[in-house]
Amino acid sequence: MLLLIGLEFISLSDAAGQWKLPSNGGVPRCRNDIGISPGSFGDVPDEHMLRDLGEIQRVGATRIRFDIDWSGVEPQRGKYDWKRTDLIVKAIAEARLNPLVMLGYAPKWAQVPGVATDSHGPPANPEEFAQFARAVVQRYGSIVHTWEIWNEPNLAGFWLPEPDAAAYSNLVRVTSAAIKQVQPNATVIAGALSSGADSNYGEVDPLTFVADMYKAGARGTFDALSVHPYTFPSLPTDPDPNGTNTFRKIPQLHRIMEANGDRKDVWITEFGAPTGTNRSAVTPEGQVDTLAIGIAAARSLGYVPAIFVYSIRDAGTNPDDLYQNFGLMSKSYVPKPAYRELKILTALTEC
Repeated sequence: MLLLIGLEFISLSDAAGQWKLPSNGGVPRCRNDIGISPGSFGDVPDEHMLRDLGEIQRVGATRIRFDIDWSGVEPQRGKYDWKRTDLIVKAIAEARLNPLVMLGYAPKWAQVPGVATDSHGPPANPEEFAQFARAVVQRYGSIVHTWEIWNEPNLAGFWLPEPDAAAYSNLVRVTSAAIKQVQPNATVIAGALSSGADSNYGEVDPLTFVADMYKAGARGTFDALSVHPYTFPSLPTDPDPNGTNTFRKIPQLHRIMEANGDRKDVWITEFGAPTGTNRSAVTPEGQVDTLAIGIAAARSLGYVPAIFVYSIRDAGTNPDDLYQNFGLMSKSYVPKPAYRELKILTALTEC
């Protein structure tokens, strides 16, 4: 029933303040389009990682997005530690999930000194990050063919001390070239753009950020753009009088690319809503609505080939902490209603 509500919802006119279909009706993209984005498996015990992968299979997702963190692989310059990533990639391959790897973050030795206290400071030398990416592709390129460069660079929390579209575009340019040298048919994804507002300190609106990327010469340097269109506690296609709903900005992002000569897809590489007691959280039913309405609307656009739900399982047990409660299941593997809803959505392989 909720899914049917979602499908009906996207057909309403934009004059009513609702989601509007493309003028040509869109070409639905539904087959094998849903994945899960659990983030990093770096500190997850092996038995839980394997169980999480099993749950991803059981919910019907065919894709997985996970991090390969430069700061974990090369904590000292020139000394690579592949043990953990070897285990993760092998387990994902054995689960027969289609992987998207997010390449990101910089070890302390590679950052501008004094900028960050963690790995979220950008690399001082983009060529060194590109060298790391090349090493990853050489090692895992027989299994992984889709690579996303960095995570949410339009937020200061992931690009300290403040977002810089030109610097990020340069990172994309040199890293994409390095990846293509090893794997010419790779799909290189840029962006991973979060919700953000130009008026908020440490944030850049994704529309502004992408426009600035093109001003900096990003055209032709990547194969697709990605976005994280979180809207909670609102629904993805709710009216947006303040212009803060990133989900509703997806068509605008696509138009910016087209205006700059890039007729490319937009991937949703994180999407979902947290349950819990926080005032910005949603009810379990609200989480169901978010997924049903958002996935139906994204599928209608015709240029969104993949949607990654964040995440399969709660990261913690504090109901007031938003970031601990995005899972389709509780920390102890108790399914939420959204788990069952996603099983329905993944079964809809034909539009």
